[in-house]
Amino acid sequence: MRMRERLWVGLLTGVLVLTATGSVFAQEISPPERMRNFKLGTDIGFAGGTIDGTAFAVGINGDYEVVPHVSIGPLIQLALTDNLFQIGVSAQVKLTLDIPNVPDLKPHLQAGIGFVHADLDIGPNSADDTSWLIPIGMGLDYRAMKNLYFSTTLLFNWTDLNIGNKSDDLHVNWFVGLRFLL
Repeated sequence: MRMRERLWVGLLTGVLVLTATGSVFAQEISPPERMRNFKLGTDIGFAGGTIDGTAFAVGINGDYEVVPHVSIGPLIQLALTDNLFQIGVSAQVKLTLDIPNVPDLKPHLQAGIGFVHADLDIGPNSADDTSWLIPIGMGLDYRAMKNLYFSTTLLFNWTDLNIGNKSDDLHVNWFVGLRFLL
């Protein structure tokens, strides 16, 4: 792993540790006051259809509720294989739905726009490309405790990456993770 990839993995590890410890100090907030609070999420999973095939994926996201059931925030997606280092950063809009009689289960739809950068080791050389990114997806959050949610998300990532004779027009990420209400 090159130095740049080590720095990104170290940064992501630090963010994961801070979010895990930060939820311990979160305060109880009544439901009407939950609006305008920040929800931070960390995920792991798989990215299928990348330039180098299926990759291990890490996701970090944030949601800031601007009106009831609608939030905005950043999404960082990282995909790694032996030869690929790929990072996507986008701004997302998320619509969270309510299920009658099941208040702890929250399905959501999301869409966003951003950029993706891929660095692929091809033989003795390395090649890279940067492109636009449009992630569209759906997921499900389950409230396990007052400030902790279990989550799963499926994202369809449209892009225009081209490295050598390999291209990526669409790759699909599936994540499972945690959401912390801060």
